[in-house]
Amino acid sequence: MLLSEVNDAGLRAAGAAWLGDRTAVVEGLEGDGFSGGVIVRLRSGDPAGDIVLKSFPETSGSRIAWTHDLMAHLRAAGCGEVPPVVAARSGRTIVTGADGRAWEAVRFVEGAATAAPDAARACAAAAAVARLHRAAAEWPAAPLRSDVPPAVTRRIEQARRMLAEPWHTLVPRADRGPLGDAVAARVAAAASVTREGGLEPALRGIAATRPLPGMLQAVIRDVWSSHVLFAADEPAATSRLSWSVSAAVEPSRNASSPALPATPRATRPEIAAIPAPYETPSTIAVAASSRVRE
Repeated sequence: MLLSEVNDAGLRAAGAAWLGDRTAVVEGLEGDGFSGGVIVRLRSGDPAGDIVLKSFPETSGSRIAWTHDLMAHLRAAGCGEVPPVVAARSGRTIVTGADGRAWEAVRFVEGAATAAPDAARACAAAAAVARLHRAAAEWPAAPLRSDVPPAVTRRIEQARRMLAEPWHTLVPRADRGPLGDAVAARVAAAASVTREGGLEPALRGIAATRPLPGMLQAVIRDVWSSHVLFAADEPAATSRLSWSVSAAVEPSRNASSPALPATPRATRPEIAAIPAPYETPSTIAVAASSRVRE
């Protein structure tokens, strides 16, 4: 379908922000773990390559900017797995539409995901993540530091909220209608399961936790099988880590874990490209798109 023919006015406007009035064919990209955003490939015949557009909620602007800065640092550090972020015609890398959604674009990279990679591919993906982590630890904007991991703090706060507002209190009002009845039944069933499974004692234990500091840095997280793409036209099957700028990288933990050893290029496939996720935090480049969190 041509970009000019799509029903999503926000997508049309975003495409125009990057391509102007150039004709482009829209190709939807599917995959798990991309936070429900719109992810499409725009084929415009650009010699530099196609672009991948991804949308984010209206409150994501600062998070996306953080991710783009990180991606630029990683590319400058020699991490070719990270795809280049493409600036719009205005010069900005983030475009906000009339509906509040934020959009970004990265170069499209060919590749195929697999839920069952062989040992060589799995090692290549792990080695790529290790290279990114080493480079990210040197990022001046988020240097390696000691602090309480934000992820741990969030879990504790969430446990306290769940104790203060148990699931059984979330059942809709009596005049809820058929849909409300169905939701209420599901909530009641979930509450029953959690009671029988001993969730409340577990939540109390988490809520009472006194978090300890750890070494923090920007890290890749939530790497789904659909985030890792492998090139089928190379003997060693080059793997590409696709990180959506919506949730794959976030200043989190744990930098104290030992880094993976470098992967000998002569014996193992190497990661060729990684687009940017943030959630939480990764990489959209590549055939899918990515998430990143700060």
